[in-house]
Amino acid sequence: MITRYRAWMDGEGLHDVDPAVIITDIRESKPEENIVTAGNGYRDGQRVLYRHREALSVTIRFMIREYDVARRKGILSRVLAWAHDGWLQINDRPEQRLRVVCEDMPAITSALKWTEELSVVFTAYAVPYWQETHAVSVSGSGQSGTVHLAPLGDMPCCLEANISNTGSGTLNILTLTAGNRSFVFSGLGLASGKTLTIRYAEDTGLLRMEIEGESVMNKRTAASADDLLLYPGSNTITFTADQQISGIFKARGLWR
Repeated sequence: MITRYRAWMDGEGLHDVDPAVIITDIRESKPEENIVTAGNGYRDGQRVLYRHREALSVTIRFMIREYDVARRKGILSRVLAWAHDGWLQINDRPEQRLRVVCEDMPAITSALKWTEELSVVFTAYAVPYWQETHAVSVSGSGQSGTVHLAPLGDMPCCLEANISNTGSGTLNILTLTAGNRSFVFSGLGLASGKTLTIRYAEDTGLLRMEIEGESVMNKRTAASADDLLLYPGSNTITFTADQQISGIFKARGLWR
């Protein structure tokens, strides 16, 4: 039986678990938006107060084309081991990935019927968007400068960066700006030859700012934004520092 469907969890293909595993369908639920509105006073209509985006689910349906019951159970056990929490990819969304938790899977006893269609369900909660598999990046150097970064996708995404101090002294003052938002550091203490890493954790999606594994989140001033947002298309990023720097600026595009 030939199928056009493919799915990978953390880089491992479901079709690679065993040749008897055939994916019959992959369905992606369209996440709904709850929109809260209020009246426009003396005017007609409503105004939007805020939007709340619901979780996104992906259901993978498959069959195990194996007559032997014991072997079918063994194959299903390996499928269940494959269906853990992690980064899911499907072939209908090339170069994209989704951070998911496994919400539902079949019982081992269901492997007794070789004609039965089985399914596993994955849901994205904390990061409910498809993300670009490989980040786009651009380099810049100097004590101040401007670079341009163009992530793909149809939603705003967040800037990440590796900033290395190439000057002779300690770097204490650094400002990174994208649009109308900035990260402003004071008393950073980045020694010559060392690197500041600004990234979002793979498992939680939370922002990390570190020098050699030590957090420097507290070195941001009150003028700092929570995130530096980039939009589909070209974005201008500026930087200024009190030492010469070499920076790699990167982002992963997001899709609904």
